[in-house]
Amino acid sequence: MKKLSISLLATAACICFTCIANAQNMTQQAPQPQKATVAEAQNMPDESIVILEGTITSNLGDETYIFTDSTGNINVEIDDEEWNGISPSAQDIIMIQGEVDKDGNLVEIDVEEVMLPE
Repeated sequence: MKKLSISLLATAACICFTCIANAQNMTQQAPQPQKATVAEAQNMPDESIVILEGTITSNLGDETYIFTDSTGNINVEIDDEEWNGISPSAQDIIMIQGEVDKDGNLVEIDVEEVMLPE
């Protein structure tokens, strides 16, 4: 009985250490946002995390907008809760952080946060 208890404790300890190690590896592998231009973002791999700086030039409806910088335009999807109280005009420069979403030849940014430049 003692051997069984010790064996179970040892197994449980190994499982805990494995879970902790896996959690640390997942944290270290999380993609870091990369500041980019619209043109660069359009050529990045799907699911890349980017930060873009520019303006919202048009509202296409259904939380989809056209985002513009000096290198071009890209469609962005911004859920209402991601605006953080910011209501920019077409002249206001903003920063957006989001994920490149590629579907065939279509590329858009799924915005996770809208910010004002520092």
